[in-house]
Order: sequence, then C-alpha cells, then structure tokens
Amino acid sequence: IVGGEDNFIDFSTGINSGWSNIVGGKLNLIKETSYYTSILGGSGNTITLVSSNSGILNGTRNYISGAKNGLLGGGDANSINNADYAFIGGGQDNFVISNSDYSTIIAGSGSTITESLNSTIVGGYYNSTANSSYSNIVGGSHNVLKGNSYVHVGGGQDNTMYAANHSLLGGGKDNTITAATYSVVVGGH
Repeated sequence: IVGGEDNFIDFSTGINSGWSNIVGGKLNLIKETSYYTSILGGSGNTITLVSSNSGILNGTRNYISGAKNGLLGGGDANSINNADYAFIGGGQDNFVISNSDYSTIIAGSGSTITESLNSTIVGGYYNSTANSSYSNIVGGSHNVLKGNSYVHVGGGQDNTMYAANHSLLGGGKDNTITAATYSVVVGGH
C-alpha cells in the first residue's frame, strides 16, 4: 500500500494475496487469493476471490470477483464477476458476469453481459446480452439480445433479438427478430 486512507490488503484467512498493491484512494480492499492485483485509486473498490492479474484504475464502489485478468477503468458501482479477461471502461451500474469471458462494456449505465463470451456493449443504458456470444450492442437503450450468436444491434430503443444467429438490427424502436437466422432489420418502428 503506497498511500491513501483506510486501504487494506487482507491476509487474515491465511491465504495469500501476494504481489498485490493499492497505490492510493480510500477504503479500497484486496481480499484472499487475488495474486498480482492492483487498485490505483478511487474509493470503496474491491478485488476478491481468485481474481489474479486484475485491476481497478479508479472510480467508486467498483468490484471484481472470481475474474482472472479483469480490468475495470473507473466509474461507479460497476462489477466484473466470474468473467475472465473482461473489461469495463467506466459508466455506472454496468455488469459483466457469469462466464462472459473476453467481454467488454465501454461505458454507459445499467448494462449487463451475462453468459456471453466475446460480447461487447459500447454504450447507452440498460442494454443487455444473455447467452449471446460474439454479439454487440453499439448504443441506445433497453436493447436485449438473448440466446443468439454473432448478432449486432446498432442502437435505437427497445429492440430485441431472440435466437436470431448471424443477424443485424440496425436501430429504430420496438423492432424484434425472433428465431430467424441471417436476418436484417435496418431500422424503423
């Protein structure tokens, strides 16, 4: 621990969090078996439970748990949980969880990636991917991908894709692609 206030690296369980560091900030915590981890600053950030080689750069109330090689850039109340090599750039209340290895949320608010390998949400708010590997949402709000692979939503609002592998939904509002492989909706309402 280099500086800051009330920062803590926990060795109380007898399980080592060796080679970890907290550079500054306040009330930051690194817990059991999180080898080679770093918290550079911010407040109330936590790395815990076998999150080796992970880091939180800044922000408040950010959390990494059970995620090897995860990186959280900043923001508030973002979480990477059981998703190795995941990244959250910033924003608020974003989650990359449950076997969403190699997935990314760049920014935005309230977005979630779960059970989706190599998926990306660039921004917007309340966008989600579930069981949708290799899929992307660029922006917009309340867009949902569920049970897909290799799909893309450009933006818009309240658009959904269910079991629509290899499909594209460009944008618009209230558009749906369901059980239709290799399909395209450019936009509209």
